[in-house]
Amino acid sequence: MSESVVIVSFGAGHFDVFSKAFADSAFSIIYRDAFLKGHFSGFSEDTLLIIDCDVIDDEMLSQISALQARSPCPVLIFSASGEAADAQKALRAGASSCVIDGMQPHRIGTLAAIARERFLQSRKLQVELAETKGTLEARKVIDRAKGVMMEQRGLKESEAYDLLRKTAMKQSKTMREVAESYLALSGLLD
Repeated sequence: MSESVVIVSFGAGHFDVFSKAFADSAFSIIYRDAFLKGHFSGFSEDTLLIIDCDVIDDEMLSQISALQARSPCPVLIFSASGEAADAQKALRAGASSCVIDGMQPHRIGTLAAIARERFLQSRKLQVELAETKGTLEARKVIDRAKGVMMEQRGLKESEAYDLLRKTAMKQSKTMREVAESYLALSGLLD
């Protein structure tokens, strides 16, 4: 896995510090205007985005949110000034970590590792949540189709379930697809 570092410079002037901290990594720089206009691409989970700024503003946070929607990646913000509320807004926008008034060159590597790990944990939870929601939605559709089958055909719950399962296997479809088809044919699919 090849990791890269992209530094977004808002003019805070720490490029030399970052270039030393990531001397063994592939890194590049994007300037404020290009970042705020969305002129960047190719980011992935293997890209660490470091934002070096004087203050955290809404325009920056908006771009972080847009970036996380398109190409999620770990984001570490170093801001020369700000309040705890600014750091909280940055985290809600999608930053993995935010350091205010705490630029210490010897800690950059550790903070980068923390940002990457926090990002990976967050992504894992998002995937698990999406899978759980999908499973729950499928279960609701299947249960609804079973209820309709029980009512229309006079089947027991276990018989309705078996009919859905066997039909799904016969048609090489998921039980949810068969249940949705049944509800659509019954005119009951929302």
